[in-house]
Amino acid sequence: MAQSTTRVATRYLPNALIDWYAGKGDSALHRHSQLAGYLLFVDASGFTALTARLAARGIEGAELLTNFLNRMFSSLDDVVVQWNGDILKFAGDAIWCYLPDSCDLPHCYRQMLNQIDSLNQTEEICRENPITLHAGAAAGMIGLISLGSQSTRLEFEIVGDSVMQAYQGAEIAESNELVIHESAAGSFPAAALSPTEDAGYHYLAIPDSAEIPQRRIAEARDASTCPQTLKKYIPEAINQRLKESQELQAVSSEHRRVTVLFVSVKAEAVSADDSSNTPLNDVANEVFRLVSERGATVARVDPFGTSHKFLILFGALVKNVNDDPNALQVAREIAALNQADAVVKAGLTSGYVYCGEVGSERRREYTIIGEAVNLAARLMSKAAAGTVLMDEKFASGVRTLYQLTELRFALKGVGDNVPVYRLD
Repeated sequence: MAQSTTRVATRYLPNALIDWYAGKGDSALHRHSQLAGYLLFVDASGFTALTARLAARGIEGAELLTNFLNRMFSSLDDVVVQWNGDILKFAGDAIWCYLPDSCDLPHCYRQMLNQIDSLNQTEEICRENPITLHAGAAAGMIGLISLGSQSTRLEFEIVGDSVMQAYQGAEIAESNELVIHESAAGSFPAAALSPTEDAGYHYLAIPDSAEIPQRRIAEARDASTCPQTLKKYIPEAINQRLKESQELQAVSSEHRRVTVLFVSVKAEAVSADDSSNTPLNDVANEVFRLVSERGATVARVDPFGTSHKFLILFGALVKNVNDDPNALQVAREIAALNQADAVVKAGLTSGYVYCGEVGSERRREYTIIGEAVNLAARLMSKAAAGTVLMDEKFASGVRTLYQLTELRFALKGVGDNVPVYRLD
C-alpha cells in the first residue's frame, strides 16, 4: 500500500480494523470481529449554543469552532491512547471509545474532564458557553462489523448490547457524570456506585484527581501491510482530494453551502457475536449506491440509540448544480427502503457550514459543522417511519417540484412551534 494510502487509513480508521486487515491480501473482507472490554460513549454538551453564537461570525466563527473541536478531540484521544484504548467512531461532538479491562475507568474519565476544564479556561470562545462532558459505559463483547461491499463502499460500525447500554448511560448522565451499565458494575467496589432511577444503571464515583498511566503515547498504526481494501472505507471524494494534495496531510477546509441528509436505519438487532447483519447491510448497500450515483458522499455511519445514523452530504466535497433536487430524490428513494425489519426515516436541510477534518493527528474524520447539521439531525429524529422531513428554508426551494405537507414541531435549540415539511 502506498504511503499516501497508509496515512489515510491510519487517520480515518480505528486501530481495531487496521489490525484485523494487517498482513491479509486484497481478497480479504472484514465482516465481523469482536473486542472485549469497556465501551465508553463520551458526549459533549454546550455545542448547540456555541455553534449558534459562532454562526453569526461566518467563516471566522466556523474556523474557531473547528479549531476548538480539533483541540478537544486531540486531548481526549491522548487520554484514550494512554490507557491502550481506541477511538472507534466519531459522532459529531461525541466519541465512541474502546478501553481494555485493565483501564481504570474512573481515573481515565477524570483525565478527560480535566482536559475539558483546561480548554474552557484557555479558549476564549468557551467563556460564555463552557463545554461539559457526560458519558456512559458498558462492559463485555463489542461487535465490529463492516457494511457495504467492495463494489460500492465499506463502512465500519459497532454493534451489540453494549452500544445501547453505553448510549443509554450517557442519556442518563448529567454534566461531568459517568453512568455505567450493570455489565460494568462488577469491576468496581459497591462504595463507588450509586443507583440511578433507571434499573440496571449506576453513577460511578469519579476521583478529584487522576492517576495518569506512565505510557508513551503511540504513533498511528502502520498500515503498510494492509490490503487496498482499506481504501473502500474512505469516501472516494476524500481519496481524490488527498491525491490532489501535494503534502497529503489533510483535506482542505472550506466554508460553503451544503445540503445535509441524515438517515436513520433501525434494523433487527445485531448482537456482538452475530455476523448476520443482512437487513442493515442490504439498506446500507442501497444507500451507498444511490448516493454514489448522484455524486454525493456518505461521510459516516454511527450508532444512534437502537438505530444507525447515516450522514450524507451534497455539495461538500463535490459541487453539482442539482444538489438540492438530487438530495430530495435520494431521500425519497432511501425512505422507500423502509420495511418491517429495517425502519428508515430522514431529515433534510441546507445551509452554509464549515467542511473539513476534525480529530487528532492519529484519528480523525471528515465532517461538517454548522446549524444546518444540527437541524437535519433533529428533523430525522422527528420523522415517522418511511418519511422525509425538511426545514422551511430547504422546502421553499423545492416546493414547486414536489408535494409537501406543513407540520409543526418543537425542536431543541430552534423553537417550540417550528414549521417543517414532509415529503409526500
